[in-house]
Amino acid sequence: MTAVIIAGGQSRRMKRDKAFLDIGGKMLIERVLDVLIPLFPHIIINSNTPEAFRAWNYPVIPDVMPGKGALGGIYTGLLCGQTEYVFCVACDMPSLQPDLIRFMQSNLHGEDVLVPKTPDGLHPLHAIYSTRCCRTIRELLDNDQLKISALFPLVRTRCLDEHELRRFDPSLESFLNVNTLEELRAARKEHNIVDTG
Repeated sequence: MTAVIIAGGQSRRMKRDKAFLDIGGKMLIERVLDVLIPLFPHIIINSNTPEAFRAWNYPVIPDVMPGKGALGGIYTGLLCGQTEYVFCVACDMPSLQPDLIRFMQSNLHGEDVLVPKTPDGLHPLHAIYSTRCCRTIRELLDNDQLKISALFPLVRTRCLDEHELRRFDPSLESFLNVNTLEELRAARKEHNIVDTG
């Protein structure tokens, strides 16, 4: 299985590239990689600014279909991943839990998508996708239907419920992401970091 870090977002609310925000002396991209490296033999980064990620020595793949949002990033990862399944994760999730990801890896039963569902809703950027999704995703992209959730009714999708998730991540912290300055401050506090601005 290949891990695909989706780092191509516009970061409109943060107004800077979230992958390089510092939490506890580590950039968000480094925190994500620290979790993924022991779990996946193949890792790629999806970004339209490849030069920004050269320091990490992983393939950086620009969007195959630019301007199509995170669904376009998932499509790119599936095309370039070279494995039947890819685990797609956002670059701005500082509290990923290895045990939960291992559980997801070992809990596939022929689905096209395995996606967590919490009281907050579905988490499509902490989910596993099969290359069997490619044709359907391409049709959605061609029609500018860019919500990832539009894919799920069209393929074999299984949701992991809150009970299953809490076995491996009791506080569901895996799904915290950093979209705003307030969330950045909260993440720094969670990691016992004094916020300097």
